[in-house]
Amino acid sequence: MKRILIFLLLLSCAAPLLAQNQKISAMTSGNPPQNGDLIPIARSGANLSLTIAQIIAAAAAGIPSGGVTNAMLANSSITVVAGSGLSGGGSVALGGSVTLTNTASGGTVTSVATGSGLTGGPCTTTCTVSIASGAVTNTMLANSSVTVTAGSGLSGGGTVALGGSITLTNTSSGGTVTSVGTTSPLSGTVSTVGNLSCPTCTVRIASGSQAMGTSPIASGACATVVSVSATGTLTTDVPTASFNGDVTGVTGYLPSTSGTLRIDVYPTADHINFKVCNETASSITPGALTLNYIENR
Repeated sequence: MKRILIFLLLLSCAAPLLAQNQKISAMTSGNPPQNGDLIPIARSGANLSLTIAQIIAAAAAGIPSGGVTNAMLANSSITVVAGSGLSGGGSVALGGSVTLTNTASGGTVTSVATGSGLTGGPCTTTCTVSIASGAVTNTMLANSSVTVTAGSGLSGGGTVALGGSITLTNTSSGGTVTSVGTTSPLSGTVSTVGNLSCPTCTVRIASGSQAMGTSPIASGACATVVSVSATGTLTTDVPTASFNGDVTGVTGYLPSTSGTLRIDVYPTADHINFKVCNETASSITPGALTLNYIENR
């Protein structure tokens, strides 16, 4: 390639370079060569013959991709210097590679202390850091107080730190209660400290309704007792009950000269009880009915 370029340089001194397929019009001596004529070019060990068209085409193509090797360069390598915290590097040819290694150490945490307001430290292996009970003082807070404003009828107030106290005073002239009297059914008078009573008042302990059983009841026997929860009932209480409707058409409670079923109502602790008994000479299967009950004291 170098020799072709030298030849073209010499040829340009003798006559202008021609475009492909054109003739050389003049030479310094001899007959001008044609585009298709072979021109001998010397090279090591042999002769190379090229046409004018081949020479012009080679010159126009330029340097082919990858045609310049490292050996053709005056400087074909760079030097990579490993700085602080790195190792490796060195001279590397173009197209080669070089390795740099991080040799810096990040260090090892051997102990973590806990400052004001924290507990759990110092930590040397594993531990839990937390806020100690009562360790956060007012000085550590961005807002460590509140302002209390005395409204209408009050005096005092102001700014009070957390954990502190403040006084509000009633300035309204509402007066002072000196005596409390009573009217019926209440009794008693209170001037300073005392009790008011209601001798004739009653307290409702329980009330409700209960469906009764419909299983046969033998003559002279009683059905299983029906017990209703009534919290607060005492054995000294007197619960009462009544039918929730007309029972003269209900089996077992029909008017009869031979007798009817009887219902007993009685208290036990925290319960009101209902028991149906057969006073007749025959077994009776009672009809359905419901009792309303109430207990006052």
